[in-house]
Amino acid sequence: MLVTVARAALLFVPIFLFACGGSEGELFDDGGSGGASETTNASSTTTGQGGAAAVCVDFGDACTACEVEACEESYCACYGEADCGLYAQCTFACPDGDLDCYQGCNSQYPAAITKAVLLNDCAAAACPVACQDYPLLTLDGCERCSYERCEPTMNACLAKPACTALLACLGGCSSSSCQDQCYAEHPAALPEGYAVGTCIQQQCGAECG
Repeated sequence: MLVTVARAALLFVPIFLFACGGSEGELFDDGGSGGASETTNASSTTTGQGGAAAVCVDFGDACTACEVEACEESYCACYGEADCGLYAQCTFACPDGDLDCYQGCNSQYPAAITKAVLLNDCAAAACPVACQDYPLLTLDGCERCSYERCEPTMNACLAKPACTALLACLGGCSSSSCQDQCYAEHPAALPEGYAVGTCIQQQCGAECG
C-alpha cells in the first residue's frame, strides 16, 4: 500500500493535454519524421534511433516556438514519437471535461502519455505566456520523477481505465485504510498499480519520501 503511488496520481484530467499549437489534423502531421514546413520558425537537432540526426521543428506559433527553444529535450522527445501527434489530435477532439474521451486517448496511444505530460510540465514552467491558450500543469518533484524514471509502468497504468481509477482514488487518500479500500475497489488494476508503486519506491525515494 504505497503512498507514493497516490502522489503520482494527477491522472485522468484534461490538463494532461500538451501545448503544441496548431489545429486538429495539423499537429505532427509528418508522423514525427521531422519534415519542415513553410511555417517553421525554429528547429532543433536531436539524435534519433541508430544515431541518425533528426530535426524537430515548431509549427509556426508562439507556443511551439517557445517549446523548441526552452523545452528542447521534452519537445524533441515528443516530436520523435509518432503517437504524440496522434495523441494530441485525439485529446483536442475531446469535448471539454469528457474524462472518458481522454481515457480513450490514453488507451489508444499509451506510448505518448509520459512524453506529453513532461512536455506540458516544461511548457507550464518555461512558456506560460506563449502557451496561455492551452491547459498547463506544473508537476511537483515526485510526480516529475515518476514520469521521467518510470515511463513504461506509468504509461501501462494510465492506458487502462481501472488503473487510472485506482491512482485517482489513491490520490484522494490520507490514510492507509483509505488506500486499502482503493485497492479493494479496483482489483483489476493491481498488477499495473503495484508496478507503478514499486518503480516509484525504487527510483524516486528521495523525491517522494
